[in-house]
Amino acid sequence: MAALARQPARSPSPETIEVIGERRLMGRRVATVIGRRHHLQVLTALVDTAENFGSSLLLRGDTGAGKTTLVETARRVWTRQGARVLTVDTAQPSQPLTLDLVIESLRDQLDHVTDPEFAERVAAAARMRDRLRHSTEPQLLALVHTISVALSRLVAIQRTVLVVDDAHRVSSVTRPAFALLLQNARAAGCAVVVTTGLRSAGCSFLHQLVATADDILDVEPLDGEDAHQLLARALPVDQVAVDPGLEGALRTALGGLYGNPGTVLTTVRSLAEGGRLRMIDDHLCLVRPEETIRLDEDHELTTRVRAAGADAEALAATVATVPGLRVDDLPVISEVIGTDLDSAGHALDRLVGDGVLRLDAAGRLAFPVPALAATLRWRGGPEAARERHRSFAEVLRRRSRRGIAVDRARLADHVAAAGPALPWPDAADLLVTEADSRRNSQPLSAMTWYAAALRRLTATDPRWWHVFRWVTRLQFGLGHYDAVSSTTRAALPLLRGLVGASTGSGDRVARPGASGGADDLFDISIRWLFAAMQQQRVDDVDEVLSLLEEVWGDTSWGPRIARSCALMLRGRLQAAVEVERRALRTSGELAGDHGTGELVITGLEAMALTTALAGDRRSFEWAWGRLREDRGADGQDVPTRDHLRDSALLVDYTTAFGLVLGDRYAPPVDGPLPGYQLLLSHYWSGEWDAALSLARSLEAAADGEDTPPLHLVRVFAAEMCSERGEFDRAWAWLERIPATTVCGHYLAWVRCGLLHRTGDTVAADVVGWQNYHRHRRAGYLALAPLLTRLTDQASRQGDEDGARRGLAELERLDDEVGSPGSRQSVLLMRGLVEGDVAALDEGLRMARARGDQPSVARALLIKAGAAPDQRRWLREFHQVCERLHGDGGRGHLVELMRGMGLSPVRVRARRPDFSDLELRIIDLVSDGRTNRQIAVTVGVSEKTVESRLTRLFSRTGCRSRTELAAARIEGRLSGGPDPRTDHPSTPRLGEAVPT
Repeated sequence: MAALARQPARSPSPETIEVIGERRLMGRRVATVIGRRHHLQVLTALVDTAENFGSSLLLRGDTGAGKTTLVETARRVWTRQGARVLTVDTAQPSQPLTLDLVIESLRDQLDHVTDPEFAERVAAAARMRDRLRHSTEPQLLALVHTISVALSRLVAIQRTVLVVDDAHRVSSVTRPAFALLLQNARAAGCAVVVTTGLRSAGCSFLHQLVATADDILDVEPLDGEDAHQLLARALPVDQVAVDPGLEGALRTALGGLYGNPGTVLTTVRSLAEGGRLRMIDDHLCLVRPEETIRLDEDHELTTRVRAAGADAEALAATVATVPGLRVDDLPVISEVIGTDLDSAGHALDRLVGDGVLRLDAAGRLAFPVPALAATLRWRGGPEAARERHRSFAEVLRRRSRRGIAVDRARLADHVAAAGPALPWPDAADLLVTEADSRRNSQPLSAMTWYAAALRRLTATDPRWWHVFRWVTRLQFGLGHYDAVSSTTRAALPLLRGLVGASTGSGDRVARPGASGGADDLFDISIRWLFAAMQQQRVDDVDEVLSLLEEVWGDTSWGPRIARSCALMLRGRLQAAVEVERRALRTSGELAGDHGTGELVITGLEAMALTTALAGDRRSFEWAWGRLREDRGADGQDVPTRDHLRDSALLVDYTTAFGLVLGDRYAPPVDGPLPGYQLLLSHYWSGEWDAALSLARSLEAAADGEDTPPLHLVRVFAAEMCSERGEFDRAWAWLERIPATTVCGHYLAWVRCGLLHRTGDTVAADVVGWQNYHRHRRAGYLALAPLLTRLTDQASRQGDEDGARRGLAELERLDDEVGSPGSRQSVLLMRGLVEGDVAALDEGLRMARARGDQPSVARALLIKAGAAPDQRRWLREFHQVCERLHGDGGRGHLVELMRGMGLSPVRVRARRPDFSDLELRIIDLVSDGRTNRQIAVTVGVSEKTVESRLTRLFSRTGCRSRTELAAARIEGRLSGGPDPRTDHPSTPRLGEAVPT
């Protein structure tokens, strides 16, 4: 070991093993040492030799990196190799001198070592220590000599390892003597292992340890697959999958500490104790994701902030609270925290040197670990944050009065954030002035300033109406529909007071002296109605309807469009269309006779949207044609029309509104609709893992709110689980949907398929047809998926009459609906039921063009059953299904293909050099199982699974579980029979056999 180079030895990333050290967490044992193969090899090699060659190794790493557990794991190996291990824990507060700890460790060996000479030398060291409690350095050196003699005798009796944990904690009085003791121990033949932190700037003792070490190992944070396994082992529930949303949130919050075992363990524990971890869809998910993730108060980083002094702590809290601060702002920051500029500069240098803050190339101050900033903000609470903003505002105003240039936008930001903590009488004036001047160039900032000003104004203030009107306009125009609803609802009593007695013509006029009138109120009401539709909140729609009817009666355009929206959200689609038609006939093509001319949506646009959702083919094409004509456009623009029709039938309002309103529509930044839109995109494109993760995130973020888009999210999540053969998960999703949902037709589509796949074919047919007829009578048109499923299931059961009945009904529906989706379904089912190859090919072409991967997979399977070149279609089918079903769905795909009378394709094996057990382990790794789950499944110990995986990595050249799984799925690993069955009629997917 003495010949080893004195330079940091880093663990090579390809080498990944799991070595289990145990720590009690949340009432169970979890493995906390992962991916440190190289470190363990070096540590255990310290006592590999038969002779007592002294050596010293320095193990460096941040607190929580796993140094202690790594050494503890190595200690068990050293003990098995016959070595004696002395441990010196410098964190013990009971001993004033670290030399005392060494003597106590030697005394502990007296029970195991019967050598009189060793006992006498330990006793001599203890007597000298008792005499030298208040010792000088020469006396300490004498004690070091006596201890070194005792160590030499112990080494002569048995191979000995001296472990010093957290050497950076050694007291400054003892450091020179202790460094000499470590050198003497090495010279006597001890293997000396010293652990310390990475940050040793300005500490000569740690520099001396680095200079005298034979080898240096840096324990870096884990990354890649190792970090993923670390998170899985840190969870408070055994054998559970981690939702990618939770992993992504932790990675973002912890930054470079994400791979730090101690940090991950304590953070996950805090989340669990705070009720922020929840099982959804057999995955552990993060609830209330809008809340930040914090570090523990006793984390090393928070300790560094406190240790840096009051100025540094105040500066760090200020940077955490006020985003966007730069190093150039230090003069202002120093005034805010109440210190001089030099002290603030020294505090900043200390925080940067300790890794608490960092400076980017532009001089911006930021936290490398955002969770630390969250901890500092949480520590003071909202009141402390408002006080800091108040201080900034006052400092900036004083500087402005002294003639120093001040950014008034920044001043407005602080005034807005300070709220009631800043009792300036002219605060509202400042906010309104800045918002008025910047609402075109900085609309988001202006929206914030107007909202803050509105909270300061009373209803009698002449500026109230101006501010209210502009804040709701900007909220609406930026897609903050939840803010539109909350702001308008809070002002509802005042809004009702803006209008007076009826004129007798259906309108009401503003009361004398009022700052707003009926036209403005109409615009606000329509914006609120539109926002409520974006949020899918029927109660808000009812409130808008009540307001509009109170002001304008029930015959004008505004109340009728609100009534149509209320009917639509309650599932009464045909009634909604009829109300819309009457509104259009009554009030013309625009938004009626009310309003200021600032149109939110015209009558023709509303009619196009409503008929796209619930109108028959002729009604929809008429409304779309009239809208195109009104805009002076040529032709029907069939692609946009078809896209609108499909989106509306899927209740994808975000896409539908965008297609109709164009640039006048701002997609919502909050609420369930944008999430549902993204989930549909993942579903159609075949990214089902991402779609299911998004569904879990939306479920976790719902916080008790239950809206139709969330029902549809659950429907599609259940469908994906059902298609993958994960039936319990599918039923669990469906159980979350209330029986009164307005998306019952889609719910029936999934239930029908789930019942059929679980063997209850009679119930599947009954449920499917009953729901079809019920929803058909209620005016629902988005029934093609349900009819397609009924037709497909009848065909699979050999029920030719049932299949033809389903096809005939699907054709009648398509005649009425005329959507691309219904037409595609007709073509595919003609190919299945009637053997119409041309129709099947056209349906496959449409599915490819529309990006409908689930339908592409179904069409390919139908083609494989009818075409002579079966293998060509099955190969493509398998490629599509790899994305749809994931590795865990392979068994279900085999059953699906068997049900069609098809044989899965295989890629011939290259090397039959794996045992049945190894192949089984590889398959289970491909299915995403943990080592513990694999051990339970195959009936071996977890240690056996670990050793087999280590050998497999070595033999295959794969560097991670992910690479091993990928190689297996792609056919680059195979050999021998399928470990689950050796029957020749059940080949694995991806392997070729004659058909």
